[in-house]
Amino acid sequence: MVAAARAWLASLEPHQTAIAHIGPRDVLSAEERLAWFYTPTDHGGLTFQDQRPVQQGLAVQLMGSGLSDAGHAAVSLVLGLENVLDRVEGYAVTWGRERGRDPQLFYLRVFGEGRSGHLGWRFGGSPPVPQLHASTATGLSLHPDFLGSDPAYVDLPGGADLEVLGVTWRRHDG
Repeated sequence: MVAAARAWLASLEPHQTAIAHIGPRDVLSAEERLAWFYTPTDHGGLTFQDQRPVQQGLAVQLMGSGLSDAGHAAVSLVLGLENVLDRVEGYAVTWGRERGRDPQLFYLRVFGEGRSGHLGWRFGGSPPVPQLHASTATGLSLHPDFLGSDPAYVDLPGGADLEVLGVTWRRHDG
């Protein structure tokens, strides 16, 4: 995780780093590090839309460094549901933004330096909400952690439903 965080931070331009990284001596560090949201708001950090594709890939690698393969797949699917939810809501929800449901509007921020192996990061966005916090201070830990899915399931071609956070594929007739 430390290597993934360093790689992502190294890929950023100075103006991006100012948004994406809070060092240990920053007066906002402790307060910002403990912030936790599950509502559609600015979660603090650098959004996917403000990154080049290679930076987005490194951000996904950092996020995935704290997840199992199944957790990484679930978060990736939930991110994609932004487009489905936008359609379900008739493309009408805005929250005062140009686009209310935006899969590019997920935030990533790194806390600390990582020189001693101690750093943390936060990844989050609007509902459907993957809200992840990770730290290496006492070994790898995710805390607090919330993963929601809205909608809970989607209809797929051929009469199947995909329940993103469920455990089964269901096939229905009709």
